[in-house]
Amino acid sequence: MYQKPVQEESVDVEGSEEKIEEEEPEDELVQTISSDQSKTSTSSEKSSKNMQAYGLLVVDIQQKEVKKKMKSYEKAIGVEMKNQRALRKEIGELKADMEYQIETEKAETEAQISLKEDEIRMKEESISLYKDEKKMLKEKLKKLNEKEQDLH
Repeated sequence: MYQKPVQEESVDVEGSEEKIEEEEPEDELVQTISSDQSKTSTSSEKSSKNMQAYGLLVVDIQQKEVKKKMKSYEKAIGVEMKNQRALRKEIGELKADMEYQIETEKAETEAQISLKEDEIRMKEESISLYKDEKKMLKEKLKKLNEKEQDLH
């Protein structure tokens, strides 16, 4: 087993720039390990059990990963919906303020409202994409559950 040596960090003092050409330090030998390399026979029964256990482990890991992604999509959908509500509230406030504004201010406010409505549409598209991804993940999880049942 080899270990990379620890390199000291250099600090730039008072803006001086020193470049020191160093050779790449060699790895240090930490420990040697030896083993018996004799072959052992395995029965097909044992290897099939190991393959089955390994298959179940892989499926379990994949299921956890899919569930984690699904939770992150749910969280993202919640955040986007919250942002949409906030934008709608801001639009309502801007529309209420328009009653007491002069024409130039009304034009600016209408432009702001238009931008916020565009932002709401973009967030709606994002939510739709997240829902599609979540749907695909549900299908994948269903297939992984079927695979797990087949392995048992």
